[in-house]
Amino acid sequence: MEAVRGLVTHDEAGMRLDKWLATRFPDASRQAWKGQIEDGRVQVNGGSGTPSRILVAGDRIEALPPQGKESRPLPEEAPIKLLYEDEWFLVVEKPAGLVVHPAHGHTSGTLVNALLGRYGEDLSDQGGQDRPGIVHRLDKDTSGLMLVARDNQTHQLLSALFKRGEIDRRYQALVYGRPEVARGMIDAPIGRGGVNRRKMEVRPDGKEARTEFEVLAFHGDKTHLLCRLHTGRTHQIRVHLAMIGLPVVGDLLYGGRTKAGDPDYQLLHATDLAFRHPISGQDFACHSPLPDRFLSYLSEGDGS
Repeated sequence: MEAVRGLVTHDEAGMRLDKWLATRFPDASRQAWKGQIEDGRVQVNGGSGTPSRILVAGDRIEALPPQGKESRPLPEEAPIKLLYEDEWFLVVEKPAGLVVHPAHGHTSGTLVNALLGRYGEDLSDQGGQDRPGIVHRLDKDTSGLMLVARDNQTHQLLSALFKRGEIDRRYQALVYGRPEVARGMIDAPIGRGGVNRRKMEVRPDGKEARTEFEVLAFHGDKTHLLCRLHTGRTHQIRVHLAMIGLPVVGDLLYGGRTKAGDPDYQLLHATDLAFRHPISGQDFACHSPLPDRFLSYLSEGDGS
């Protein structure tokens, strides 16, 4: 697919990036362009951008157009592990290896297809027709808890909680190496990689990113960590831990697969969600225990 390019004119200065793209290249909707930006397929002056970025005259835009017309994925009969359900939202447990929504190379067999098979039109479309119900994502090879909105008002309210940092998200990870401290905060901006566009990296022009970690136990040459997200950047935990020399076991992209016999999927699991219910105002919490793929590794070593 050939990239499209353009320079921002004086008359266009002050426009949001997603609106500029939809205005200049109207064959795709603003929502579709937003997805391209979030997936790292749009560059501003050679660096990554955000949908809400305000453009100035002379900005150079290079973008890969969305493929085909935006459409709602097809419903499919597939199992969903449901941990909570009310009339406003769901909490599902995503297994490792499952793609959240259709994308290049994954047009079916995703969590979204399964959700449509079970709930049909009873899902929000705030995130676009191709991502019904999806408020936030997990990487394909990360397992654990995900929120799914059933209507647009709840979607907006949950998104606002995420944006304000009012949803407590905790993960457990098994990493190679031992940290120098028992607990700490990694505060380093993250942006799309300049060479490998599949990778994210710590870079000064990236978005603010903060990950808190705590040692739970040591297992041979590995460490069991509890991680808490204070921001929600793509691949954030994986990038931050790799940066301090603690790649997640099984993470092919960031250096966590160094031995024969490592797991097929990275040992990173979203274990806990806690927040104020956006409608009832009651405290809400949900927990997911570690899946079986962790167990043999957690029995290694002295566990001290």
